[in-house]
Amino acid sequence: MLRSATTASLPRRPLPLTGNANTTYRPYKSFLEFDKPLRSGEQFTLQHQSAASVKGGQFSFSLSDDGKQLVLTNKGGFIAENTDIYEFAGSTAASRSNYDIGNIRLLYEVQTDNANTRPSVRIHYNGWEANVGDVIALHDKDRLLASKTLTAKDIGNDNASVILTPDLSLYQGERQIFSTYTETSGNSSRSNMIDIKIQQYGYMHSVSNATIESTQSMGAIRYADRDISYTNDALHPSHALVGAFWAPGHYESGPDLKVYAGRGDPLDEYLITVRMGGKLLGFDKVNCQSAHYHTIETAANILAPGTYDDLSVTATSITPGASNGQADSISGLTQSVFWAPQSLSGVAGGKGNDFIPIGRTKDGLSTMIQTGSGADSLILGSFGKKGDFSATVTDFTLGVDTVKVFGYPGSVDGEPAPRHYLHDINESNFNEFVKEVAPIQGGAGTKLVVDLDGAAAGNQTYTLHLQNVAYQPANTHTLFGV
Repeated sequence: MLRSATTASLPRRPLPLTGNANTTYRPYKSFLEFDKPLRSGEQFTLQHQSAASVKGGQFSFSLSDDGKQLVLTNKGGFIAENTDIYEFAGSTAASRSNYDIGNIRLLYEVQTDNANTRPSVRIHYNGWEANVGDVIALHDKDRLLASKTLTAKDIGNDNASVILTPDLSLYQGERQIFSTYTETSGNSSRSNMIDIKIQQYGYMHSVSNATIESTQSMGAIRYADRDISYTNDALHPSHALVGAFWAPGHYESGPDLKVYAGRGDPLDEYLITVRMGGKLLGFDKVNCQSAHYHTIETAANILAPGTYDDLSVTATSITPGASNGQADSISGLTQSVFWAPQSLSGVAGGKGNDFIPIGRTKDGLSTMIQTGSGADSLILGSFGKKGDFSATVTDFTLGVDTVKVFGYPGSVDGEPAPRHYLHDINESNFNEFVKEVAPIQGGAGTKLVVDLDGAAAGNQTYTLHLQNVAYQPANTHTLFGV
């Protein structure tokens, strides 16, 4: 695993200058996980999100001539504009050589003499029938142990395979391990059970003391002043991210996850790793001498906006002694994170009360939005972008779900506005925002056109097709909760 930050660009707010050319901007970070050892000199791509662009470079590792040093070579940088990390297909270009990286942290595994309670399992599949985005997972009864989302290099041969190693140490006794294969369409299949006997091991209690204790603690993801909504629901935590206050819709870092690690020996050290959507979101080393709650920082835009059911946090003991290498984990948790990407291709809400920002879309009215259950709010805005602002909502519930309009930093009636706010649409200004209401699908649905600036000088509108809201002009106020 490789974590780095680049000095490719500066944020859009004043920062003190240090005069040090090697200074990096802390929020910029990226995490890269290698699923197999690299050959000496083998090239790989490392990138991070910088506002509306993906910036990065080509690198390689090699050994020095005397074999005593690991050499990292920068082969040149690149930029992919108007792109998010989760959609970035990779680059072999190296057209810009002035992008550097700093604060590099390497995480690697070594063999110990301690009892192994994390067996690696090789899973075979037909690579010709596999697709990018399919997920292979390893389970112990109802516990998710590990998962991998297939990439382009994992498909295209008859006898493809992946090796999955559990993030957590398995409990002692007879374990029943099986694998699942889930297609992007949602179809899933599972393998036969594999019986594994785990011998008793010691010191596991010290690792358990390092993990978070409940799903409520999992709701400790915070966005500081970058968020407009946070639903503190232990079963369905949901977050809405709108970007930095000086640049709405631009994201330079991901959510911070607060993990409880305490009650152990003050000298105990743990490696905390966070995964969701089959991807590594972040890792860090913590110890019990510092505060019990540790903040694990993640990178921006690694995952598409939506709801995930595989959030996991793993604590691995790296304290010398018999517990070294033992791990415990909380996994299979649900987490909803919504934000306005560079170009939205669709999104589905969770079971909670979600705030879902909707900005520029990739396919216009062919872009499908599912609110899911709960009382949800669709937040319409341009988020600093230009393009097609239209989408289709498939399951809007009149009187439960609402439409809201995102406001920009600035001033309101001469007074400083909050860094982020939603326009207060009421009876007095309703007609300034609602520009058109019309029937679609023979009246079975409703077309709604909203002026994003209200009475202000801007003329940017957003068009929504509400498929299952029967056209009734008298109900228009209800769409906005007025």
